[in-house]
Formats: sequence, structure tokens, C-alpha cells
Amino acid sequence: MKIFISLLLSSVCCAAPWYSSYRKDHYTDPKLYPELFGPNPTTGGRAHYVLQGKFSGQPAFPLTVSFNKGKTVVPQIPDYSGWNSTDLDWARVEVNDKTGKVWVSLHSTKDDFMSGIAQITVTDSKQAVICDESVTAANSEIPVEVTWVTSQKNFTELVVHLQNSGKSSVSVSNLVVNGEKQSDVSLSAGEHTVLVYPLHTALLSVWTVEYSIGSGNVGFGGTLLREVFPFEDWPKGGQCPFPESNQSNFELFKDLGVDTHFFNKNKENSCTDDWQSILKNARANNYWLLPSEFTEKPDELPFQDGVLGLFISDEGDDNYGKCRDEFSRHMQRRRDYPGLPTYQGGKTSKFNGAFAGITDIQGMDFYTAGCAPHVTSGISKMRIQGAHDYLLNTRNNMKPGAVWGYSQFLCSDCWDVKALSPGETTAQIASVFAASNKGMMLFQTDYRSVSNPAWASSKAMFASFKPVKELLRVGDKMQAGVTWSASPAQVTVIQAPTALVVIAVSWNADGYNDLTCAIGFGAGAHWHFSELKGLSATIQLPAGFVPGNVQESTGSGLVPAKISASTSGSTLSLAEIDIGKDITARVFVVNRKV
Repeated sequence: MKIFISLLLSSVCCAAPWYSSYRKDHYTDPKLYPELFGPNPTTGGRAHYVLQGKFSGQPAFPLTVSFNKGKTVVPQIPDYSGWNSTDLDWARVEVNDKTGKVWVSLHSTKDDFMSGIAQITVTDSKQAVICDESVTAANSEIPVEVTWVTSQKNFTELVVHLQNSGKSSVSVSNLVVNGEKQSDVSLSAGEHTVLVYPLHTALLSVWTVEYSIGSGNVGFGGTLLREVFPFEDWPKGGQCPFPESNQSNFELFKDLGVDTHFFNKNKENSCTDDWQSILKNARANNYWLLPSEFTEKPDELPFQDGVLGLFISDEGDDNYGKCRDEFSRHMQRRRDYPGLPTYQGGKTSKFNGAFAGITDIQGMDFYTAGCAPHVTSGISKMRIQGAHDYLLNTRNNMKPGAVWGYSQFLCSDCWDVKALSPGETTAQIASVFAASNKGMMLFQTDYRSVSNPAWASSKAMFASFKPVKELLRVGDKMQAGVTWSASPAQVTVIQAPTALVVIAVSWNADGYNDLTCAIGFGAGAHWHFSELKGLSATIQLPAGFVPGNVQESTGSGLVPAKISASTSGSTLSLAEIDIGKDITARVFVVNRKV
């Protein structure tokens, strides 16, 4: 087991303990997904530092974080003119006034800067010192990492996921969650475990997890979102899927499975002069909103109960220089709407790692059909699993934070090929869930496509995921211990506190040629799916997990699964899984026996 020890024990280095973690930027295989606009992101990365604050009560905002005794200063304001260094892409600091913990998250593309961090100082707007610690470079090679943290049961429980990526067993000691000491944990090689702790907090509260592996201290932090897994759409302009403006369209998209709408207050999109009523009535009408960039101005949201987050950009990850612009937008929303999470979209693999973490929620789009535009080379071969691979890469960069991934959908004038096939839509919808994303955005919904057979298939696909939305939200992907038989397929296991969700997706498709599609020859305009017969999978069960019954998640709810399921020791085998050509995924639930 290889552990990079870059942290000294707290009793040696300083009066108050501090913990950290570091990851390099993840990116997709450039042979499969060639992005030709720059080198691969092999330098720099993202760090978390968790420090013990020296304050009582709520600090005076905005805060300022500085590194190495003022050599690099980052005020937490929507104006980066005060930055005195170009070494950092961004640096974010959040505090929990109840636990006294300070979470600092940052990204730099420069190895020298990241390895040279020796002092972190946080002050508030009155120049009071929140924390001031001598540190060293963040832990870079840790076998056990925190991959996802969320709350459940109305913020009364905290769910923490740990993944051992190493090849041997690891003991996690000195485990402290939100400032409270917890029992030690041991994880075997490749093991994923889920821990649940009491919690008494609210939306956007800062969480922290600290622990030791050997003599190295590891720390992660983040913020809590609303306890919702959104099935969201970006509605076609003028279609107004809100009860206040177009009840029939609202009901049509609700019937499709959409429960959250991207929302622009202008009349072209809201279709009403009384756009504030949409905000006011959202929860009463049982849907959520993601407001567009109009929140760049303060006092635009008089009603916030139905708002899941604040959209700051669509595809802002053009280059590293845009990181500061995105950070500025995030800080403006933090200042003007301090009680709401922020969201940014994305489109690249190479730059994604630098942007992931600026906001509370990260988005990503990569479309694989209909001659849709994409960031990969025009002469590269499109892969049907491209959406999944980009969304999973985004999850790997954003963890332990949330990703709300896009899925290409039915729009009569968005794609060169107007009528996407059922398999083309359902495979991309399933990709969002299989990539362990925590929300889905359809781009775009268009009522003019309701007669397309893909609409009905997509509706059925949403219906099969709806019964497991909460399991998917509190669960996370098992990184190891899952194998399957057929190569044109993907089997993902999401481990939740009470069950395993098994998502089987078929990639059994051919015939699409992105190049000839784009130049208008007509050939290769569609993926042609075939049925996938007899898929089987084996799952190494988590420690202490005793499987109960196996169910399938369907539009009729959870029903007994009509597949073969057997257990031998700690191995669960699923077989005789057939997947169709229109609805290209099946979802199973393995309940934990109580």
C-alpha cells in the first residue's frame, strides 16, 4: 500500500489539527475522445484543507483566504481584481460556526504552487483571524477517499461514503465527522462503505470529514444540498411549462416525468408578466426551479422555497482563464443569495477538473446522436457510451460533490437529425444514473416531439428510475467488485445505506457515423440498437451486507425481478438479464436483509 505522507501529526505541527486531500484532474481517454484544443491536464490539481477555526459565532463576511503569509490572497468577493497572484485558478473558503471547522478548497494547474503551500490564513471582513495554520502540501495518494456526502431524512442524518481504491486493507482511525469523534473503520481492498451519523443542520451547511491513515491525516469538505434528485428539463423557448402560463404543457411534461424546470423570467420563456407567481407557487404545484443567469442581479428571487440552485453558466469551461470568471459569478450569488446552492454547466473533459468545485453543483453535457455538436475531433469516431464516460469523468472530478448531468433529448430544431430514435434517448438518459450523477437535465424538452416513439420510451425509462430516486441520491457508485459478461453493456452498482441499485445499460448499437451525418449524406444518421440477451453480472457484496429479495424498478413500482439471482458467500450473481432495443436499461434493487 502506497501512502504519500505530506502531513505531520497535529501534536507536532500545530496546536489545532488540520487535514487535507489532493487529486489530479481526471480526463477521458484521449484516444477515444480526442479534444484537440490543448494538452492533457497532467499538472496541478484540486486540494481540500480542513482546519480548526479560532472564532466564536458567525464571522463577518466576506472572508479572505491567503496562502504563505500573504503571497497569494483570494478575497471571497465577486471581483478578482484584488487577487495578487496568477498561481491559483480559484480558492474557496466556507466555515461552520457550530463545529468551528474551516473548509478551504482550491485548484491550481501549477505543481510548484500546490507543493509549496506552507501557511493558510483566513480572516473576516473585520480582519479578525478565523484560522492561521502552518501546513504542508495536501495528501496526494490516499487509498481511502470520501466519494459522496449528503443528508437524508430532512437533514437529521448525514450519509458518508468511503472508497478504498488500494490493493490491500486499510484502517481508518481518528475519524471525526462534523467535529465529532466517530468509531474507527476498516476497509478491505476495493471496498466501498456507507456510514450514517446523526445530524441537525440545514441547507448549504458545511460538512467536514477528517481521519488518519497511518501517520497521514486526510480531510474533505463540502456543502449540503436540498434532499432532491431532480428530473429536470431545459424547456424549448416559448413552451412555458408552468401552471401560471400553460397548464396543458405543464401537465404534459409532468406526465413525461419532469419535476424541475430551468426557469428564465423573461416573457418569452415564462409566458407571463407575473413571473414571480411561478416562483411563489412552485412547491404548491409540486415542482422545483433552477433559475437562469438573471440572478446575476440581487433581489431577483423574492420567493426561494422552490429553488434548487442558482445557474451561473451553461458551458463556461472554455479554458483555464475562465475559472476566475466562474468563481466571480459563484461569489456574487453567495453574497446576494447566501441560502442557495450554485450550479455551473460544462462541456469539456480536459478543463473539467479545474472547474469542478467552484460551485456546489457541477453540470456536464456530451451528446452522442442526431449530429449534435461536441468538443471532440470532427473526424473521431463517436461512441454511444460517450455521454456516460463524460458524466462519469465529471463525477470523478467533482466528488465528493454533486453532478447534475445532461441528457440529449427530443427537440424538433436543435439537432440536424430531428427525430432521435428511442434507443438513442433512453441510453443517454440511463447514462446519467449509471455515472452516479445526482440530478438530470434534459436538453431540450419540446412538446412538438410528443408523437415521436422516443417520447413514450423515455417516459417509460424515467418511470423505471423514479422508484429509486432517493436510493440514487443517497447512494454512490461502487468502484470495484462489479463484473459483467457482455461487452456492449455497462453494469453500475450504486450502494445506498439500505440497498444496492444495479443499473444495466445496453450499448448494443451500431450504424451511426458522426462525420457523414454532419455533412448531410444521410448515411449513419442514427444508432441502430439490437436486443441484448443473457447479460449476467457478479457483485462482491459490501462487508456486512446480507442480501434480501431482488426487485426490479419499473413504472409500476418495485416488483419481483424476473431474472436469475443467487448468492455464494459474499458474491451475488445476477443472470438472464435481457435488455430491449428501445428501452435500453433495466434497474434492479437488492435490499439489505434486516
